[in-house]
Amino acid sequence: MENCKFSVIVPTLHEEKAIERTLCSLEMAKNKSGHIVEMIVVDGGSEDNTVKIANKYTKKVVFPKERGIGRARNFGAMHADGDVLIFLDADVIVPENFFDELNRKLSVNGVCGANCNVMPHHEVNPSGFERSFYAMWHNIRRVFYNIKPCGTGENGIIVSKDVFHKTGGFDESLGAIEDLDFMFRASKYGKFVYMKDLTIHETIRRFRKLGTPRFMLIYLSNFFHYLIFRNSRVKQWKPVR
Repeated sequence: MENCKFSVIVPTLHEEKAIERTLCSLEMAKNKSGHIVEMIVVDGGSEDNTVKIANKYTKKVVFPKERGIGRARNFGAMHADGDVLIFLDADVIVPENFFDELNRKLSVNGVCGANCNVMPHHEVNPSGFERSFYAMWHNIRRVFYNIKPCGTGENGIIVSKDVFHKTGGFDESLGAIEDLDFMFRASKYGKFVYMKDLTIHETIRRFRKLGTPRFMLIYLSNFFHYLIFRNSRVKQWKPVR
């Protein structure tokens, strides 16, 4: 896929505190690269200024009839014109070389998707422990990614539109671990690469809200529940704003 056309899909719900930085970073990366990039904000019924802010950056602010993270992503993909779909959270900052690096990797024959590093953003003043934990987690992910491409959370799932439609999209019945399920199915249709030299940044708000032990307990319990029963243990992640 040379000279990729990108569609970035960002689900939102009451994200006025974070969404402008996310869309601004995407706009800067778009202008830096010169690639065709569209931003699609999928809003689940925000009653704050989320939609007003999003309208400054994109004409594609769409509203699904029902909430749900898998449903929001699928709804955004329905409105996408790009040949590469990028699924991001609303509190993510991408680097200026984001689209250039993606285009370089996805231009390699046979590659149909990717994941990249996710690290705490410097504005949240991450502690040494938080930086070390994220770095350790990425090393574990890279090892497993060579065995079987797996979901890494909502941030940074990149996939060709063709493969996305072949999978049928995200399983809307899953309240959590839907990214893992999607990647397991998508990896059957082509090669996914882990871009260890590309990093996006997030606010780590859920990580801090829950605390490391509880966060990992919830994540791992969903992970193993999915491997055994092919569904998620929790109905949905509670919003953290």
